[in-house]
Amino acid sequence: MSRKARSIAQALHSLEAAEVALPSVQTPITGVTILDCAPERLADLQHAMPDHDIVEDVPITVVPPTRTGNVAADPVDVDTWHLEAVQLVRARRAGFDGTGQGVGVAILDTGVQEVHEIRDRVKSAYEIDPVTGTARVIKTHDTEGHGTHVAGLIAGATVGVAPGAELMNVIMIPNGFGRLSDYIFAMEFVATQPEISVMNMSAGRRGFHAGMEAALDALLAVGVLPVVAIGNEGANTSRSPGNYAQVLSVGASTKQDRIAGFSGGGTMVVNNQSYTIPDLVAPGQAVMSCVMGGGYEALKGTSMATPIVSGLAALIIEDKPDHHRTGPARGTARSSSGSSGHLRTPARRRACAVATASMAGCELTARRIVTMTLTSEAD
Repeated sequence: MSRKARSIAQALHSLEAAEVALPSVQTPITGVTILDCAPERLADLQHAMPDHDIVEDVPITVVPPTRTGNVAADPVDVDTWHLEAVQLVRARRAGFDGTGQGVGVAILDTGVQEVHEIRDRVKSAYEIDPVTGTARVIKTHDTEGHGTHVAGLIAGATVGVAPGAELMNVIMIPNGFGRLSDYIFAMEFVATQPEISVMNMSAGRRGFHAGMEAALDALLAVGVLPVVAIGNEGANTSRSPGNYAQVLSVGASTKQDRIAGFSGGGTMVVNNQSYTIPDLVAPGQAVMSCVMGGGYEALKGTSMATPIVSGLAALIIEDKPDHHRTGPARGTARSSSGSSGHLRTPARRRACAVATASMAGCELTARRIVTMTLTSEAD
């Protein structure tokens, strides 16, 4: 054992901190160490290990959409304005036949129920053990309903952008709630799955929280495109990791081709560098997709816009399979027909201040996990 390792072990022992996950075993991709330690010892851990970034295992939640009251029982009654808005209907009429066939998309969400709309599209399903971080194979199901709606917009037969995409259901936020450690474990797992090209995530924490960056860097390193919702709290707000420079961040647009009033966005200043979020907006107002138990419902939120972008990414990857593993690029995304439609950079977005809002009304639970990301390799 190196001198540095011995020093860390001694510090953990003195602070009664137990190792839950280590880079050498459970988290080799992200390089994150997860500890069981009382939250009040956070400052003591930072003092004992000055060459590490120490962060609490803070709560994360689904980006909650709003119900509009519009429902349909039969596919023929479904409003698919979102497919028209991104010019996909027009492109298909003109001969475009891309479906995202064979492109793997991981949905990190509440789960996915394989209703008729997405029959045979969920190719694998897992849940993450919150204690050990291991992924268990499960029969696909949804704990809340959010993930099923998301899945339909990616690969649904009627409402989906890429009906040939192959979905992986990863239950990261059961019933809409999780923690930073759940996110790290889920990212670690997805990064080791070679069939995955796109990661769709409509969850996070309000404001900027740097503790989620290492896991995203790991995804980019293996060529997975992270597509993440910016949040539904309006201008001058955002959620992590949707406000990170590393992700393809997605806001919402309306049927009138305007930025939705609820869509987050702003100018971030991180490490003395500034950038504008989101990267793209896509249809997010009253977007219909499948729901648990069958049928369809229109919801509004950046959670609806994000899977539309993930679906379009799957179409692009299907067409250019050797050109996608370079990380997200900023700029206007055009559809296969050559028109940008509603999927565009929000050039008309009003100027926004830095988003630093904290998570409101969210208390620490009895679990006392602390995450620790190495920032120095020196022994």
